[in-house]
Amino acid sequence: MKKFFAAIFAIALLIPMISANAEPVPCDICNRTGICQTCEGSGEIDGETCEDCDGTGQCANCNGVGYIEVEYEYEDDDEE
Repeated sequence: MKKFFAAIFAIALLIPMISANAEPVPCDICNRTGICQTCEGSGEIDGETCEDCDGTGQCANCNGVGYIEVEYEYEDDDEE
């Protein structure tokens, strides 16, 4: 159930992030879960704060969204 709510939250955060020159790409680190893979989302390892996510339980690469934005540029085929 926790993963379900994380996925819904991630989608809600992703919608306003989409812009004209950016493309959402699945996060390679968490496989689109948004969950820190080191502590498995708990925020702790052996009773201490997880250093990778600073105790949030969220993937540090995508900030818990599950996707990252990749900027791209349009190529104009008419240019010579």
